[in-house]
Amino acid sequence: MSNVLMRSFSVSKGILSTRGGTSLFHTFRCLQSNPYMAIQSRTYSCLAVDYEQFYNYTSGRFLINEEQQRALRRTVFNVPELKQLACEIVGAESCTSMEKVAEGAFAKIFLLTFDNSKSLIARIPSTRGGPPHFTTASEVATMEYAREILEIPVPKVLAWSSRASSTAVAAEFILMELVEGVTVDQRTETLEVPTEAKALMEDVVDLHSKFLQAPLSQIGSIYYKEDVPEALRDRPFYADGYDGDERASQRFRVGPMVTREFWSADKASLDVDRGPWPDMQSYLIAIARSQQAWLRNCVVRRPEGDPFRRSDAEDSIEAHCAILDIFVKMVPYVTPHDYILTSPIMWHPDLNPRNIMAREALPYGISGILDWQNTRVAPVILQCEFPSSFTFRYNYIDYPLGSDIPSRPTDYNTLPLTQKKAVHQELLGGKLQKGIELSLNEKVPYQLTMESPLRKVLVELMDEVVDTWFIGFPVFRETLRNLDRRLRKSFPEYDLPPAVAEEDLEEHQKMLAALEAYITAWVDLDEKLDMQGEGWVRANEYEERKKRLDEARAEWDSSKGPFPFQDGVWSRDFGC
Repeated sequence: MSNVLMRSFSVSKGILSTRGGTSLFHTFRCLQSNPYMAIQSRTYSCLAVDYEQFYNYTSGRFLINEEQQRALRRTVFNVPELKQLACEIVGAESCTSMEKVAEGAFAKIFLLTFDNSKSLIARIPSTRGGPPHFTTASEVATMEYAREILEIPVPKVLAWSSRASSTAVAAEFILMELVEGVTVDQRTETLEVPTEAKALMEDVVDLHSKFLQAPLSQIGSIYYKEDVPEALRDRPFYADGYDGDERASQRFRVGPMVTREFWSADKASLDVDRGPWPDMQSYLIAIARSQQAWLRNCVVRRPEGDPFRRSDAEDSIEAHCAILDIFVKMVPYVTPHDYILTSPIMWHPDLNPRNIMAREALPYGISGILDWQNTRVAPVILQCEFPSSFTFRYNYIDYPLGSDIPSRPTDYNTLPLTQKKAVHQELLGGKLQKGIELSLNEKVPYQLTMESPLRKVLVELMDEVVDTWFIGFPVFRETLRNLDRRLRKSFPEYDLPPAVAEEDLEEHQKMLAALEAYITAWVDLDEKLDMQGEGWVRANEYEERKKRLDEARAEWDSSKGPFPFQDGVWSRDFGC
């Protein structure tokens, strides 16, 4: 990647108006993956013979597409058989209690206790969690690799099955140790002095260092050797030239990618390239080709009269595929040439506060890292990110850029006692965040990724390449148009046709402006109604929230487009 191109990327701006430096499109996309999909706690006992509360999603309701949302989260399994297997594992006569302690979009979590005072955790994936077999097989192998090879504190897997048809439990499952401790947000909220955060900071940095120091041979997901196709079993696990752990070299392989861009919205039925891939270019191209295969084989245009039916131009399958072809041709120009940035590494997919457990007593280090479902092996530049659990909100102090350490506000001495306490707590969080930030920046791959202007471009492209049908292709086409202009300035040999032909530019800009206006109205309404993605609400709030939604629908200006919060709205889970 030339220095000229790097500079040209560094001054580029998002295609849509921004809020606080974040593109409007990115804000909109985040709404569609809101934390309502993260695990929501609720407890149910299995004292009754009726296990419907175990099978169904019971932690909330949905104002939009509720029937489909609940179906994706429903998993029927043989509860007595699961309990019997668990008893055998812990050497107990009986399971005295089985409670559903958490559930989300992708799995249900149960706490089982026994007559010998032992406990364990059972994890049952949902339909939405990912492809059958691959999701569980990869999750278990990833957990063992992280625990036994990288020496990361991960729950020990005690029993599992990735084949629902071959187990008496009649569903995929993982039985694992119960991790002691408290969630990391509970711990950081109770810190009193900076020294109490030292062990946490060291453990977070150590975790990411282990990810960065173990380059693997291909891009995909981790499996046991026997769980990948035979053709992949002779391939090395580690990258060429890296002297990795011999146990891992014998036990694990990189196999097909389990992440959702290759499996959701009917893609599971398609024969597409899901990896593993030898390099970043192959991976990016495979994502685009998978999307094209889905568009051509699965998409059915909305019927006349459907509020979400678009114009002929916007609903043209070939127009969507043609734009993806443009992206494929650009891939070689946006792929870094520095192997430090493109080497495949493992990275935890979601380090939110619920997935990091901290010790209850000093030193307050990490006692366990949870939820390894859908972990991918991908290029460094696509993996590295600051852990969200340690990005705090600041109301009373300013979080400084660079190497400066957070400090008290200048008017600290005049503040009332309650605000001084709030300042003190924010300073503890700020110093912990800054300590992690500075320590991670000492790791060369992480530092190069954070400093690379290509990172933002690639993340934007990765988001948009799978969303042309759900969001509308003008957004992605404008991203490619801006990218095209920068590539022409940076590469004299660049001779691809324009992303938008001159004769099509006026129509493209009209379509983009209309879509931007619609997304703006959508985002504003979401913020007003607090819709939590696709309408997740607590069950006891459903009627009141439904009334507010109906009132908003009555007031909606239909000239902006269809009311976004209604059954039938575009969904990545339900296809077209």
